[in-house]
Amino acid sequence: MEMIRPVAVDDTVLISSTAPEDDYAAWNAATNYSIGDRVIRTTTHAVYENLIAGVDATNPEDAPTRWVYVRPTNKHAMFDSVIGTSTSLASPLTVVLEPGQIGGLAMFELVGLELQVDMLDTSGGTSVYSDTINLDQTEIFSFYDFFFAEYVQRESVALTDLPMGYTDPEITVTLTGTGTVSAGVLVVGRVFDLGRTLYGATLRRQDFSKKTTDDFGYVSVVQRATRKLMSSDLIIEYEYFAMLDRLMREMQSIPAVYVATSEDEFYDPLNVFGFVSDFRIVVQFPKFLSCNIEVEGLV
Repeated sequence: MEMIRPVAVDDTVLISSTAPEDDYAAWNAATNYSIGDRVIRTTTHAVYENLIAGVDATNPEDAPTRWVYVRPTNKHAMFDSVIGTSTSLASPLTVVLEPGQIGGLAMFELVGLELQVDMLDTSGGTSVYSDTINLDQTEIFSFYDFFFAEYVQRESVALTDLPMGYTDPEITVTLTGTGTVSAGVLVVGRVFDLGRTLYGATLRRQDFSKKTTDDFGYVSVVQRATRKLMSSDLIIEYEYFAMLDRLMREMQSIPAVYVATSEDEFYDPLNVFGFVSDFRIVVQFPKFLSCNIEVEGLV
């Protein structure tokens, strides 16, 4: 199992994006706003909704009683570290990042046909990494399947093999498809080895939907989000004991990407972006540590 510790994608890291930041008009201190009007702030990259009619020169992010935060702007939704908010636009979606020294990249809630990841050794420099990922996981076993099988979307990708020897690389990510493409989360960061994932890993989902049964037994459902809960046993050499303990302490309550295995795309559902809710190390063998990790995915 590997962990990608995220680098914050701010205005110094995000060099360009084909997604415009024009969800609504930019906030203007002199405008007389009505209740329900929405604006964007390009400094915070957020959408706000007005609660009080009139003119007010206070920035929306500093006036929570007047302006309520709604969501990130479409351009920055894929960088807000929240599952459920996506950057969407007509194909292609291309972003260019300069995140510093990294070794991993992960994306979740993908909608599209193909993902291209390219890395230059520096801005405008020489190519040192390139990978094209097919996002079509439809299984074709017959001519009938070829024409009529329902399309199966590969929803997440985790790459942990980006070369680490470059301190100022340029990363270009391009998502293409037919019509609208979207990405819910894009994470880049350094990669840490947590140990070998053993068979027996479990994945379940916690459902936040509200189910109500009336006096006659009829059930009504208000559908809400679900989140992943992943648990796995690991084994790692004993000389990594101190490093592993320190790393887990540092990552307490910090979201990261946990990659059970990057060798087989059909294990992608085990990859989780979230928090470690429990991590246990058992000194079970003279030269190896037995570990158990439980990861609570973000909604």
